[in-house]
Amino acid sequence: MTLACLTLHAAYPWLLHQRLVAAIGPPGEDTPVPMTYRFDDAGITQTNADLEAFLPWHLIKGLDEDRLHLFVLTDVEGEPIVLAKADLTTAQADGVRAWTAAGRPLSPHPPDDTDPFADEAGDAVRIAFTLTAEDRAALVTRTLDRPAMRRARMRGAVLLFVGLSLLVPGIVAFVWAVDPYRVPFSIAFPLFLEMAGTDFLKPAIGAAAVVLLVLALGPWNRRWAARELGRDLAREARPGTSYAHADARGLSVAQGGAWARLGWTNFRGCERLGELIVLPMRWGSVLPLPTRAFDPDALARFEALAARHLPSDGGPS
Repeated sequence: MTLACLTLHAAYPWLLHQRLVAAIGPPGEDTPVPMTYRFDDAGITQTNADLEAFLPWHLIKGLDEDRLHLFVLTDVEGEPIVLAKADLTTAQADGVRAWTAAGRPLSPHPPDDTDPFADEAGDAVRIAFTLTAEDRAALVTRTLDRPAMRRARMRGAVLLFVGLSLLVPGIVAFVWAVDPYRVPFSIAFPLFLEMAGTDFLKPAIGAAAVVLLVLALGPWNRRWAARELGRDLAREARPGTSYAHADARGLSVAQGGAWARLGWTNFRGCERLGELIVLPMRWGSVLPLPTRAFDPDALARFEALAARHLPSDGGPS
């Protein structure tokens, strides 16, 4: 039992990585996407060929790091800005640490809850919205119901069945191996085989019953977990109204002084999820837009833009 616990502890990082890959999905690009970051008195600006995003200092919470990465912590739990140390010079890494050092004075400007796109010309589709706990729960359910997550759950069920079924035979074999007065293997092995049809069969049947019960309760458990996580995410969410602006060039989104301009190539497709329009991004995140925020004409125009610029099957652009 101790060996099993130690083995699980050693394998946990790998198991967690596999589960995260199943939840987030495969990489959207075969090669890394070059990204440029600029740190100044206003905040952090992130750019590449088809993306520009800005995060003011009042939404930066600090810095963490490991052997290979710097993590600029933001007000969105679990979504830091990740910088690979291999891509930074010593001076650049020290500069990032200095800008995000603990106790650094934050921007004196209060969060800006106005629409930064209001004055832009054009006939773009514009909406203002706030995601509810139910919206966030639907997004969690979408992640849990990904095909990769279903396959991961089935693999976990098979491993659980095998582990529970082999528990009693493993204990019997271990006890024989450490017994200083053990009978010879030539005698013990036929007895071991005989126990397989009697003493070992019952634990296997019990293991199957446990696994089937876990699978049967899985949908209810996932719905409950999604609702609870949705409420937690809603409580921890950045306060204020979100704004979105869509036109032929792409989408712009803003909230609380932070904003991003995303070209259509950053999205993998367009999905309808109940009362949400979900736009999967190529780095594993999603952009949700509640349909209640659109008037009928705006919704039709947005769907026409999405149909023109995005693949209908949700695959890579």
